[in-house]
Amino acid sequence: MELNTLFAWSLAVNLCALLLLLEAFLLLRALLAAPQVIWRYLLFALFLGLSAWCFTGTIKAWQALEMLTPLYAIDRFPPAVYIHIRAIMINAVSACQLQVGIVAVVLVALLLIESKLLPRHVRPPAWVIAREQERFVGN
Repeated sequence: MELNTLFAWSLAVNLCALLLLLEAFLLLRALLAAPQVIWRYLLFALFLGLSAWCFTGTIKAWQALEMLTPLYAIDRFPPAVYIHIRAIMINAVSACQLQVGIVAVVLVALLLIESKLLPRHVRPPAWVIAREQERFVGN
């Protein structure tokens, strides 16, 4: 297993975290546009929590990558060291793959939930409508 594999999967987890963060703020915008029940804000908290979890997974993968990079300059390893390096790589890559899989499943499920529960149009808040009506009546 090469270092590029670990780098690619940690980059994928980082992109998932950024996607979740973007989706969280788009969801917050939709929630604030129209009055919603309080439990729908839990979707926002879920997106933020998953995003934070992905960022910590990326940091752990990058720490493993940083620890393993100097070892690849050595020409020959004893078998015990090679097994240890391979175990660290497999552990870090499998953790990244697990995070990407969980994010993909949760993202698809929550997008389906959002399409059923949230309004389809972003409507202006009630105070904007009232202000425009006051201007129309006042003129």
